[in-house]
Amino acid sequence: MGFMEPQEAAELIAALAGMACIGFGIFALFEGLKTDGAIEFADLEKGRCGMAGAGVLLLLFGTIITTAFLLRGNDKPRVTTTPPHGPSTTIVVRPNPASPPVEKLPKVTKSEAAAPTPPPDAPKAQPPETPDERFQQSPKAADSEDPKAWYELGLKYALARDMEKSSEYFRLAADKNYAPAIHALGECYMEGKGVPRDEAKGLKFLREAAAAKDSGAMNRLGAYLARVDSARPLSTRKEDFQEAFKLLSDSCAMGDLDSLGDLGAMYINGFVPGSREPDFKKGAALFADGARKGNMYCMLCYGRCLDAGIGVKRNQIEAEYWLRKAAGLGSRSAAEWCRVHHVNLPSISPASLPGPSISSDQ
Repeated sequence: MGFMEPQEAAELIAALAGMACIGFGIFALFEGLKTDGAIEFADLEKGRCGMAGAGVLLLLFGTIITTAFLLRGNDKPRVTTTPPHGPSTTIVVRPNPASPPVEKLPKVTKSEAAAPTPPPDAPKAQPPETPDERFQQSPKAADSEDPKAWYELGLKYALARDMEKSSEYFRLAADKNYAPAIHALGECYMEGKGVPRDEAKGLKFLREAAAAKDSGAMNRLGAYLARVDSARPLSTRKEDFQEAFKLLSDSCAMGDLDSLGDLGAMYINGFVPGSREPDFKKGAALFADGARKGNMYCMLCYGRCLDAGIGVKRNQIEAEYWLRKAAGLGSRSAAEWCRVHHVNLPSISPASLPGPSISSDQ
């Protein structure tokens, strides 16, 4: 409990004194009027008239003091607050005549409050750059003589879906015998992206890159040679299968995980040289190896094996697990399987920079 201010204490004492005067005044007035209505000389001797007059004065004085205190108290604004611990308390706030009137503040939105207004001399924000502007500002600009810089620029344009410019930079880098660019240019011709589709030219560039030991080109060429082609009898494809098996095996040894999936497909389809029938267990084992190492294509193939019981014991729960993971990495075939089987799809990961394509049906 706090102490009262000196001024408040003085006002309280004055109020009490005023009420005391009123009380004494009423008492003196009644004592002075205890007569039969006529004022006699004896009454004057007893001082009753004087007491009655004093009572009137005390009554008047006390009334003035008490009224002034009440009027003073009504002028004080009161604010009720609730302290952290304890009952509601009334706090008297004294108005300050010297303080200026409070102006109404304008409404400020959340975004305006979070971002203060910049000074007039602050530089203006620049609009976002277009892909062309961003690429031209790259440390390795288009006029560089480094084939790797041209190749990386081609990948950036491919990511921006400008395949014409992408193929141009791939060609510049390929002319410098840069194997990844030769592989990428072969992919462009195989798929008809940025250039007219020309399978013969595409295979030429893929073979050139594969001869330079580009693992991606080795995988892509091997997958093409070992593809399922009902128009060509198996008896006429012996050399293709031999070349494909060697390319894929060498690519696997270099760490290319896509090659695990394509090599597994050769075992599943019975295309491995020297074998007379499919080896489902070996194929499923290669798919499982690639899936556990995080390869999307192997996840798709292994999930299908589990779903159909090919080379492994049928397991719908595990099949759903791997197909959902493949769909999450961007496999359209896995996403379609999930849709047909009413499996909730995970969030799709963003596409990476274009690389060698194994199959458009992934």
